Amino acid sequence: MLPTQRMIARLAARIEIAYRLRRPDWRSGCSTTRIWQEAAYQLWRVHRDDHHRIPLDPEFYVASQPLSPLYSDPWAELACVAAARRYRNQVHRVVRGLRQELNGEVKTAERLIEESPGDYRRLANDCRLSPLSCYIAAIRRDQTEIAARFAHGALGQHESCPLYKIAAQGMIPSDLYPIEIVEHDRREQSPATIDQASLLLN
Repeated sequence: MLPTQRMIARLAARIEIAYRLRRPDWRSGCSTTRIWQEAAYQLWRVHRDDHHRIPLDPEFYVASQPLSPLYSDPWAELACVAAARRYRNQVHRVVRGLRQELNGEVKTAERLIEESPGDYRRLANDCRLSPLSCYIAAIRRDQTEIAARFAHGALGQHESCPLYKIAAQGMIPSDLYPIEIVEHDRREQSPATIDQASLLLN
């Protein structure tokens, strides 16, 4: 499967914007748009090879690259196989950290649920716990009402860092992860209902 020109163009545009923000001193000179297109292809390729664990995230792709203190060179920093490898390694490092974080929080949340079944307030008042960890723990303990109370916060946590979805793999069924439930509900709704829901959320 090959990417469409439109997909590469969108990725390339976002990569260029992210790079210019990170490297405001860079001057394009005689460079061509092929820089960004090649960088977009490298990003797409590493995502294609492991799409379940490597997101298609142009901004994170740029942020994952080291900065040379001497000069800016987007060809060397972004548009090469080494750049794709650096991005993949950085994603794996972040996911490992998030998974370790979630594991510790979920264990604490499960213990609190066992001690006080049905009492969501103990979870909500514990500053050590994130909404996503409370949601996961409630799902694992068949506490659907508690899970529902933390679903919105868990969705917000995912939206702030989509890598949480990868970090949470195996903790709960994939179709119960918050963003999957939202997307399923949107598919079930009519276009008019989706528009109304969007207005409520914005």
